[in-house]
Amino acid sequence: MDIVLKKYGVTSFENVIYEYNPIKLDWWGVEEEIIFEVQVSKNDNGYEVSVYFLFENEDEYERVVVFIVQTDETFKKVIGANLVARVVKDNILEDVEGLQFIEEQEAYLIPDMDTSKVILERILSQLTDTNPTIAENSLDLDDEEDEGIFYELLAIYAGENETFDIAKYEALLRAQYEEAGEEFMKYLKMEVAVIEENKLWDAFLKETPFADILKLTKEDLQKIAYLINDI
Repeated sequence: MDIVLKKYGVTSFENVIYEYNPIKLDWWGVEEEIIFEVQVSKNDNGYEVSVYFLFENEDEYERVVVFIVQTDETFKKVIGANLVARVVKDNILEDVEGLQFIEEQEAYLIPDMDTSKVILERILSQLTDTNPTIAENSLDLDDEEDEGIFYELLAIYAGENETFDIAKYEALLRAQYEEAGEEFMKYLKMEVAVIEENKLWDAFLKETPFADILKLTKEDLQKIAYLINDI
């Protein structure tokens, strides 16, 4: 798995999102070009590797996961989810056997690591450019200077308020969105996805000073995440 990732320019496995130049995918079903993103998240048990398609649909950015695998720290053993989206299977994986359809997830269960590597390679082979840029460093709780937009917005809010109120936060968020534009919201949603997928709410509360300043709870952070995803 790590060999395939390195072939396509993924050289760091320390909680990072790589982004590739947009391309047209005739089989995806939208006219807009697709941005491929490869996200690698490290945890106590190993790694989670995900591939997302990002595109603009009806004036909103959509970020859709099309592949995910949870591996041990050697990238040789599957230890959790190992799935590929149905639309990918139907269009570029017709010859790949042994996949089990999971109806409620609109995805196929991949039986083993060897098949998972074949599928990842097949997805990434659609790219015309294998030199990605780092779109976003995921949440680094040991470096306050690299906390990202999610952290920065809370810092701004805490500088103006003594307690947390979702309506006041929404007003701040929309003002920042109005000023910074679509790119701001795109990357903010990416950060929220990283926190949600890696279950980092409790860790964020433990490390950030805003928990005490604003009397924040995990439920407050999840309200913020819901609001961000809904805009």
